[in-house]
Amino acid sequence: MKILIIGSGRVGSKVIETLSYENFDIDVIDKDPQDYEFLKSSRINVKSMDILEDDNLKDLDFREYDYVLAITDQDKTNLLIASVARNFPVKTFVRLNQIDSLNEIEYLKDSLNIDEVLNPYYEIGKYLTNIIGHTNYYKADYFGKDKIEVAGHLVDMDKEFENMALEDIGSLATILVVAILRGPKLFTPNGKTVLERGDYLYLMGLSRDIKNFKMSHFMIKKSISNRNVTVIGGDLIVNQIISKIEDINLKIIEEDVKKANFFRNKIPSAFVVNKSFREKNLLVDEGLKESSIFVVMSKNDELNIVLSLMAKNLGVKKTVVVLKDDIYTGMIDSLGLYAHIEPTTLIASQIINKISKETKISVNFIFGGLAQVFEIAISDNFPAVGKALKDLEIPKGIIIGGIIRKDGLAIIPRGNSKIENGDRLVIFATNEKRKDLIKFIDPNYRAPFFHIFS
Repeated sequence: MKILIIGSGRVGSKVIETLSYENFDIDVIDKDPQDYEFLKSSRINVKSMDILEDDNLKDLDFREYDYVLAITDQDKTNLLIASVARNFPVKTFVRLNQIDSLNEIEYLKDSLNIDEVLNPYYEIGKYLTNIIGHTNYYKADYFGKDKIEVAGHLVDMDKEFENMALEDIGSLATILVVAILRGPKLFTPNGKTVLERGDYLYLMGLSRDIKNFKMSHFMIKKSISNRNVTVIGGDLIVNQIISKIEDINLKIIEEDVKKANFFRNKIPSAFVVNKSFREKNLLVDEGLKESSIFVVMSKNDELNIVLSLMAKNLGVKKTVVVLKDDIYTGMIDSLGLYAHIEPTTLIASQIINKISKETKISVNFIFGGLAQVFEIAISDNFPAVGKALKDLEIPKGIIIGGIIRKDGLAIIPRGNSKIENGDRLVIFATNEKRKDLIKFIDPNYRAPFFHIFS
């Protein structure tokens, strides 16, 4: 498979870095490409040029590619690329930051033959729909056709775990703790690791076991009709998407009077309040309660975090913070907020998941950008076939957390578990252990990562 990626900024770099571990040929075009280590891969060809200068765009032969990703931070540039690519049998993904309505997305897809329009507020809206529509107080990613689950658990919510070693917690007997976030540091524990207040556990297990654990250690309540959803700020598209969720009372707090009136006209089902985001006692005065769902998405990341913590202090359990930048993602989980959203990460994730369908590289962003989970179908010549996990020299920071057998059976492996032909492996790896993972998968380290996977 050959992919053309135009733009290697915040979105592009996330996409390129992850896809570089696959067996793809990737051409990257950017007028000022960053000196990232992953751009030096033998399968990545970087061209430093302005796509709009001279005849650069006209001279591109789009017939060479399976995918064209127009993901610069300039809408005009991306649309021009899409207008040219529409004439070729290639799948086109286009990033557009400025879109006025949901109807415009469908119009652009149809008129320019675009396969995916990637808009930050549209992606936020879809993500929030999943969160608001989900009554369970935890976030999770799923692997092996939803049979294996990776979920988070904050020790502050379960004080009986404090000062206990993992091996002494009976309810974790069938679940792996693949990582612990302690402050800004993510590490892989062992059975002797003693938990501290504020630790954020990343759990991997069969979905039914994770569910049982959550039922025991979270108070999961039945869905409440007419749930109260309060949004600070936001964009028309994301607020329109939220307003379409069933059984909610939507309140939008907006400090710009023109924007507030605009929301009143465009989203008649919402109650719109025009107040300063920094007004004293704002959340109390607007009746934010423990049962409320609180989404804060002003244009100021620091303000968003502060308002989210204030809501948490009021007892609000479902607080979602939207961050424009990714500088806080490494520490946000430790604050005990329900979820955080970084739009460029959502867009990158959408692209990766659309392209990586066969040998699936599933990027688990609940690790705050510090680790990934890979789901990989192995081939018959995988070096570890027929061996028990206890006999493998698996580097620290890398965990084979799940195995999906070719008959569909999902298991959480232990030391005696053997890898068999036709298995799909669910592998956790911290970012700093990626090279160790490559060498573990391919001891000779002569070919691109994942070359042995089908």
